[in-house]
Amino acid sequence: MAWYRAKLKRKVGAALNSAMEPGDQIVAGTVAQTGRGYGREAACSGALAFSGVALWALNKVSPPIPGHIGTMLGIAGFGLGLLALRHRPLFLAVTKSQISCYRLSRLSKAPVKVLFRMSLAEARITGKWVGLGCTEAVIYGEPAVKTKGMHFAVTGLWGHDFAEVVRSLQAAGAVVDNYPAMLGRRVLRYPAVVRRR
Repeated sequence: MAWYRAKLKRKVGAALNSAMEPGDQIVAGTVAQTGRGYGREAACSGALAFSGVALWALNKVSPPIPGHIGTMLGIAGFGLGLLALRHRPLFLAVTKSQISCYRLSRLSKAPVKVLFRMSLAEARITGKWVGLGCTEAVIYGEPAVKTKGMHFAVTGLWGHDFAEVVRSLQAAGAVVDNYPAMLGRRVLRYPAVVRRR
């Protein structure tokens, strides 16, 4: 899926380049989803839907297995999938001077609007690896996201891109809490930046 990530980055990059200061440059970027619990909801939805289809298929082969159980699991998976629609896609981009957050279209993933921009010195990010290839994080900074912060989740497909975002923020002087807990096993590939005194 590297081609898909590269294609989406090019699409968002065009919008970012038009809004950046002259001489600024994109260092790292990742797609995320707003809110809490996205990774767990998506994983449970897929597992329930798969279990429902599997039980329905087994019922055709071994009739003693109650068919309605598979139907109920399938419906539950579909319901959780609809619940996941409350999360909106975002693109977090780190440049040499700031971090920007764009809301993306659900279908085309084209940039819709800028949610916030802040200097790297203002930014603070914290979070934790919740398993199932997902990290949940909160970013604080400029007035729009200063008090409650903006909660978001990054799934496995974009995990390495998110690790680059977090490491770029740390290298630029932003406050990064829980660095190892946020990256999980990816911290082996992206160790924390060691600052010289």
